[in-house]
Amino acid sequence: MTQIELRLIPVPGQKPEFLAILEPLPGSPPLWQTSKVSQIVLENYTRESWAMDTAAKWYTLQFQSIDGRQKLPGFQTHLRDRKKSAFGRFGGDKVIVVPHKQMSSKTLTCRVANLDALQGCPLQPKVKAPPPISSSKPVPTKSVPPKSSSTSNNSNPKRKKAGLLGNLVGAQNRTNTAVMSSRAQKAQSDNPSSQPGSQSQGSANGGSSGPSASGEPLKTAGQVLMDFRQEMEQEMLDFDISPEPKLTVKVTLASKTRLLSEEDKLSGRVTMEVLKYIVYEAAEEVNEEWIAHKEPSEFMDEVEISIYKEGEAPPDVIEDINKAELPDEILGQQRAMQQQQQRLNASRDMKDRQEKQRLALAQESGEDFAQLNTKKRDRRTIEEIQAEMQDPKRQRSS
Repeated sequence: MTQIELRLIPVPGQKPEFLAILEPLPGSPPLWQTSKVSQIVLENYTRESWAMDTAAKWYTLQFQSIDGRQKLPGFQTHLRDRKKSAFGRFGGDKVIVVPHKQMSSKTLTCRVANLDALQGCPLQPKVKAPPPISSSKPVPTKSVPPKSSSTSNNSNPKRKKAGLLGNLVGAQNRTNTAVMSSRAQKAQSDNPSSQPGSQSQGSANGGSSGPSASGEPLKTAGQVLMDFRQEMEQEMLDFDISPEPKLTVKVTLASKTRLLSEEDKLSGRVTMEVLKYIVYEAAEEVNEEWIAHKEPSEFMDEVEISIYKEGEAPPDVIEDINKAELPDEILGQQRAMQQQQQRLNASRDMKDRQEKQRLALAQESGEDFAQLNTKKRDRRTIEEIQAEMQDPKRQRSS
């Protein structure tokens, strides 16, 4: 019986990783045997309605894993928790969708449909290249202009079909490769400076669609934020699957604004506060129990955000978060108590200083009095002293 290797792309732009070796269950439709597919690569996740379109004709396939690695249950749990469906190509003109609702953890239920019957699917049918022209037959010169015009007419509708940049931004489920290709096609069709005949005119005008100093194409602020949001969403999904308890996300403002035009840089749409909010939002969307904490940094354009899974955050991080979450009334009461305690301490210190000063003055005055009494000379005669002792009321004569 035919076997198929199932692979999954963990991060857009990376190589697909092995997931399972599948074998169809008895009673599968003949599509499985006639397609002659030896490998399926799941390229991305989606929540859009095209994956559940009832108007299209779907073929239901059920598989079982025969490799013994037991990776399918974890993959199904990941889809069910996120409520997302995984999809990829099935041959050249079909798409296979793995829904998040599965009947059993031991089997994998998939749906297959033609790409032409689905509206809004980011994948497009692979167009077969025309056969090469034989060198024995000369090509007439008159047929060259009609050939170029026909190819341009055929490419225009394809460009419109694959250039749904607005849907990509709203759904947030396109890969970076698809976004770059659609953006390049749209910039080429909209900007006349991209045409060979008007290249000098476009460079003279200094449009924002030209290349940057590093040779890479410039981006708008919305495209930079959309790419960063997709990157953070995929990174959080990978962190959810991994056994690591902590994820450190380093955000550098200069790396995000280096491909912006001067107009977008001056607009102030791409700021550090916006980038931090995107990281917090992506973490909360994947799991609300995670704790995101910004680490202290010495620079204004760089920040590190630590994401902790549930129950893995250290006590000092939890204490800082609890302080930040206190309402304004409690914070005001705490400040009032601190100020009152400071006033009491200041009053107590002042009383202690006054008491010490009084004791010091009293000690100095007592020493002076004792010295005066001891050093004073008695100028009376012995007879006068004896007379005063006998009659105390008698006044001493001068």
